[in-house]
Amino acid sequence: MKIHHNTSKLFHLVFDWIQRRLSRGARIDVTDLDTTIKTLVCEKCWSTVFFLSSFQSAWNAASNSAGSNTGFTYTTPSWSEIQDSVEHMCEWCILVSEEIIFFYGKLTRSPNPPPPTITFTISVHFSYQDIARPLPNSVLMLELVIENDWRPHFLVHAASDNLAANYISERSPVSDMDSRTAYNYIQQCIQDCSHHEICPQPSPNTTLPTRVIDCSDLLRPRVFITNGSVQERYITLSYVWGEEQPYRLTTHNIGSYDKFVNPEYIPDTIRDAITVAHKLSLRYLWVDSLCIIQDSEEDKAHEISKIHSIFRNAFLTIVAARAENASAGFLHNKISLNTPSSLPFIAPDGSTGVMLLSEQERSPPESTDQRAWCLEERVLSPRALVYSKNALQYECQAGRVNVNNSHNFLPTPQEQPRLPDFVFTLGLDGNTPNEPSERDKAKSWSHLLQQYTQRALTKPRDRLVALGALSKQFHSLWPSSKYIAGLWTHQLPHALLWRTRTKGKILPRPQKYRAPSWSWASVDTGIRWSDSNLHDMKSHICDIIDTHVVLKNSADPYGEVISGSLTINSILTPPVIWNLADDSLYESEEMTVVIGSGTADATGQNSGDTWEVVLAIIRDTGDTQFGLCLTPKPGDFCEEGHSHTNIYQRVGSFHAQFNDRDKWLSIPHQQFKLV
Repeated sequence: MKIHHNTSKLFHLVFDWIQRRLSRGARIDVTDLDTTIKTLVCEKCWSTVFFLSSFQSAWNAASNSAGSNTGFTYTTPSWSEIQDSVEHMCEWCILVSEEIIFFYGKLTRSPNPPPPTITFTISVHFSYQDIARPLPNSVLMLELVIENDWRPHFLVHAASDNLAANYISERSPVSDMDSRTAYNYIQQCIQDCSHHEICPQPSPNTTLPTRVIDCSDLLRPRVFITNGSVQERYITLSYVWGEEQPYRLTTHNIGSYDKFVNPEYIPDTIRDAITVAHKLSLRYLWVDSLCIIQDSEEDKAHEISKIHSIFRNAFLTIVAARAENASAGFLHNKISLNTPSSLPFIAPDGSTGVMLLSEQERSPPESTDQRAWCLEERVLSPRALVYSKNALQYECQAGRVNVNNSHNFLPTPQEQPRLPDFVFTLGLDGNTPNEPSERDKAKSWSHLLQQYTQRALTKPRDRLVALGALSKQFHSLWPSSKYIAGLWTHQLPHALLWRTRTKGKILPRPQKYRAPSWSWASVDTGIRWSDSNLHDMKSHICDIIDTHVVLKNSADPYGEVISGSLTINSILTPPVIWNLADDSLYESEEMTVVIGSGTADATGQNSGDTWEVVLAIIRDTGDTQFGLCLTPKPGDFCEEGHSHTNIYQRVGSFHAQFNDRDKWLSIPHQQFKLV
């Protein structure tokens, strides 16, 4: 449900009233202002809900352990009278009307409004409730109870300069992102973070990246070439390009950009980041488009290989979550379609202020939440300033908060991308986390990979590259393992059992080679594992004889690959029939005996409705068998459906509960190559 009403009414009324009074040279006193506040509601609401004794009954319920059993109960005017008050912009009637419409429609299972003469019994009380947020806390809520059935509740907050703020601690999320107040809140968050046990202490001396933007003069920013010899704090920008940037750093303009970059040519998102750095008294900013030479493949490869340390060592990362592209910017004041209700607040002494009621809303999807590159930039950063659509937020390993500690528009802990402490703290001075179990390590990797593969890339060839910094971080967990095209050798063969997570939509394989077919990087869809037991090697019934991967850049083991193969010793079944219409696997062309179910890796791999494939059985749990659907390497078929040279490619995964399990598992193992 959404609240739609004129929430700026109070401000227009007060502003106009004050102007009229001042123009006549009159004094402004609290008694007069109370009269203006009174106009927020109709006369009937003022004499019932907002009558001193009634309101205090509802207010005192917050300190009563009985909670919802206390408060104030009243009978509404008739539905037609409520609608008349709605027309005259009574804020309370507008709020109540929407809730009644929802309740009545649910009760009658009809879209028709209530009859004109009907009335409703409504109870009103305040209470403190725990809500889902990274740092659990009780917040003040107002709850309505309509006909002892429907119970909508609203977050109660107040402006800091309003009388109601003396009684209501909750504030609205910061709306002016570029105000002195906002920067004061940011500095306080950074100070608070320095006391978090799990968060790293900011280092006063950090080696700057190869190039940074000097933000000391907002009118004359420039690219400062450090050559890795300067130590100073710096901040980074994580954002969505979303478009071409014609004034990015190139081999042709680096000679002038190191002296001056015209702010008029800098996209708003980057220009806003320069402003934030300057106002936080941080001189240097790293942003990819102006700190990596964009027309030099050599420089790109060199700098991208340093992404891990660039974000890991940054004092702060600005996350331009609300900016859809480089030109959008993020410092403009937020515009919310669901603005709060402005209602009278009656203090115990009878004085009046204004309280604001909002629906408790979750953090909405942001632009940076959809982009693959932004994931590692976000979770590797020790501290982040998140400019979201509805709030200015501070994020660290301890959680995410609104900078002024308001409670709305926060993600649940499950929704916040985050590395487990035992992964995040690796390599940080003074942090020695307890050794996690192999199960926890594997679970954290698979969870992260599932998040990553559901995100989008502008350049599909970056499928491995955009995860490189995170892969490097995890390599510290498994120093003796080898990273091959997105998989860890110590997790083989179980790591081969990934399956596409398509939500009904399967995509074709990329036209250009990106990874061997056994790697998740060879497909453009999200992936998951058939089970979470990447750490469990007891149930596998095949062996990996050899692994071979050719890197595009031998100095970057986490980057692009040119080719790759696995030599495997496993059961290869006789050819079976895969019905792509319902994913069923059949023992023979008669399609009478179902032996399992397959999940295709991509579309366009086969021209018909059925497909002859070979099954490589990887794992046997006793009840269920898991494995890969294979076809001979193109051009390498023989009449029996196998490969002349025993070279296969993966086209899908399967799970089966063979009726004649012993027959299938007694098939002799054979050695083959998977490319």
